[in-house]
Amino acid sequence: KQQNPVVRAREAKGRALGPPKNPHPLMSMSYSTDLLDGFDVCYKRTIGVLKSTHEISSFFNKLSALRKEFLTNYTRIIKNYGQRKLLSNPSLDGTLKKALEMVVTEMENTSNFEANIAQRMADMSIDVQNFVRERETKRRKLETDGRRLTKDMQDQLELLKRAKGNYIRLSKEADAAQATLVKAQSDLQMKSTKLTAISTRSSQATERARAADADYKEVLRATNERQTTFYTKEMPNLLTDFQNFEEERIRYVQETMRKYVQCILEFPATFEKSGKTVEQLVNQIDVSADIVSFVQLNKTNVTVPPPIEYEPYNQTQPTGPNAITTHPPPNVSTTPIGNGAAHTPAGTAQAPAVTPSAPNPSIFKEWGLTSADNSLPVPQKQAKLEEHLREIDKLCKNEESSASALEKLVVFYNNDPTGKKKAEDELAEVRKKIAYLKESRTKLMSQQTSLGGESPDKDEVDVKVKVRGLYDYAATCETELSFKEGDILYVTEQDESGWWYATLGDKQGFVPQNYVEVLKE
Repeated sequence: KQQNPVVRAREAKGRALGPPKNPHPLMSMSYSTDLLDGFDVCYKRTIGVLKSTHEISSFFNKLSALRKEFLTNYTRIIKNYGQRKLLSNPSLDGTLKKALEMVVTEMENTSNFEANIAQRMADMSIDVQNFVRERETKRRKLETDGRRLTKDMQDQLELLKRAKGNYIRLSKEADAAQATLVKAQSDLQMKSTKLTAISTRSSQATERARAADADYKEVLRATNERQTTFYTKEMPNLLTDFQNFEEERIRYVQETMRKYVQCILEFPATFEKSGKTVEQLVNQIDVSADIVSFVQLNKTNVTVPPPIEYEPYNQTQPTGPNAITTHPPPNVSTTPIGNGAAHTPAGTAQAPAVTPSAPNPSIFKEWGLTSADNSLPVPQKQAKLEEHLREIDKLCKNEESSASALEKLVVFYNNDPTGKKKAEDELAEVRKKIAYLKESRTKLMSQQTSLGGESPDKDEVDVKVKVRGLYDYAATCETELSFKEGDILYVTEQDESGWWYATLGDKQGFVPQNYVEVLKE
């Protein structure tokens, strides 16, 4: 019987990796025994880990794109300069030429090897994305099942509350009817017909109380049975599924990192030390230890509650469904996940002093000529346009200076999510102002031309550079411009920060310089 080649490959890999590691000494801890009533913790955990896994995909994708960009320029230099210029020089000959020919040839071989590595990293990014999509479907099902089980248990507890409340209410009514009957029997002037009616009502009230008592006991029995099943079978089974979900994710990420390690180990000896260091760390990934660490941090210390005892009717008992005392609803989590506290480590460098410009309402005013200016003579209209253009240029220069400072602040706060987020938000606002000023400037120049005035000086006109998208880019804020690989854009401003202001069709915005290439006319 021929064995499946995939199975053979897995078995060979298992033999190469050796026997599995011994389980963690605390692996007796598990979701099913230590996270009872911890569904909410599991919901948040699965959402968080899938997000982090998706970020792994983005990380590999960015690394692959950067390597491909480098190789494009690297190969272009080898061909355009090394082969066509250096080796074609008639003054180069003899053994020196042969040596340089070998150098260029080996450079080409190296670039081909690195191109293969870049493609494999891109493939890993796609594989991780597909894994996250498949896991997201599983995560939603687990959460749906958990919420359904929790609701069923809550509904049963609510049913028990109503049954007990009804039992207490009807028992009090029976007591009141019996007291009325005793009083009527002691009244010698009471007519027999009325006494008979009172006796009948007392008997009926007593019968209703007995029926309510029997219903209460039956619901209590069903509730205890449901609670036992919930805490000993259904909840532990689903918590085990959550643990399996996390174990499979950790193993998958570990296998992905092994693929990355394999890429590193295929580099020349110069990179061998780095590859082995990473391999050692990857091989130290311990699924058991990760599970135990998470469980220790979020342990609920909840045990299976004892059966709810039958409480006989007592005249002093409160009336109503809220009189029953039951186990807390299992869908409420009171265990915080992390303290979320942010602090600045002692001895760290202080952020550069950056004082963003105060909000300037005049930036977003209506620039140029309006309907109120229709009656003005042409010279006055032209003067107004020139004044507005000067004002826009000044404001734009100030905002671009602020943007440059904020970009440095974003880099400085790279390890401080709170500070980085604040700086990025301020940078987005400044870019929004710059974009609005540039659009307004274009409108003013158009109005100026329509008046028949002189065209702006050549130095004042935005020089358009034609570029082509090297990769797909999705804008991360409204001041950026999305484009696809192969799209033709026109750049009107090239900033040293690496963000260029470009136009695509009727849309404008900032684009990253390293995602486009300049086209020669």
